[in-house]
Amino acid sequence: MKVGIGTDSHAFEDGKPLILGGHMIKDNPGLKGNSDGDVIIHALCNAIASTIGVGSIASYADKICENGVKDSSKYLEHVMKIMTSKNLTLNNISIALECSKPKLEGHLHFMRENLSSMTKLPIDDIGITVTSGENLSAFGKGKGIYAIVIVSIG
Repeated sequence: MKVGIGTDSHAFEDGKPLILGGHMIKDNPGLKGNSDGDVIIHALCNAIASTIGVGSIASYADKICENGVKDSSKYLEHVMKIMTSKNLTLNNISIALECSKPKLEGHLHFMRENLSSMTKLPIDDIGITVTSGENLSAFGKGKGIYAIVIVSIG
């Protein structure tokens, strides 16, 4: 078994929808980026990539985005295909988010459902926790969202 870690963070940007784990959260500013800014999927891609020994999300996402694809789930599809080609399987996903806003507890199940669908993992093998950051970091001060993802692959 192999274990990988990935991180991502984005500041908020008005005029964009907020997408986390493939789930749209209404009435909140979105996240800056040339894609939909989904920090969960971006960190997940980095975690998988680090585990299987390929480059970070930047090594392929920008090219995908230049072709007009803004949906981060396409990045996940890309790295999952590489993982599968190496005869490896995703075993579980652990996600930790830091943000003081929006309040995410009511959205976690929807994010887990989406990630389960995208990765073909049982929903019980995907965990998401959230901390407010207690006003200590930029994320705790409400300026954006930070994600840390750990995966196991076998």
